Amino acid sequence: MVQNLPQNKNESDKRVRPLFLTVLCIISYLSSALILWNSIGNMGENADDESSQNALISTIGAVLTIIGTVLMWNTRVFGFWLFFAGTAAIIAGAIVLFGIEYLKNPETGYSAYLSTVLLVLFAVHYKYMD
Repeated sequence: MVQNLPQNKNESDKRVRPLFLTVLCIISYLSSALILWNSIGNMGENADDESSQNALISTIGAVLTIIGTVLMWNTRVFGFWLFFAGTAAIIAGAIVLFGIEYLKNPETGYSAYLSTVLLVLFAVHYKYMD
């Protein structure tokens, strides 16, 4: 009988990323890129001061979520916390600048809703990260 033993020690220590976490990371890349694209598009000379500030905060939050997603792709726990910080920045920035009514409107609060749903789904798969 032949046993399938790992060739080296690193092969047995490496964690395997579940398929759902892979799909979730791809969706997160796309949504964060969309948020980043819209935020950069909203920064301009034609935008009022509050919209420009919100676009800056959303840009920072989107960059944090992208970096966090890259780390979670490699099953790193720190990526979850960066994603959490980016999501918190997007939500808190909108609340501070425009109030809670801004987030209640589906047209303006979609980035906060999407980031929150992704954060909850990543939290469910937190156990697969080291």
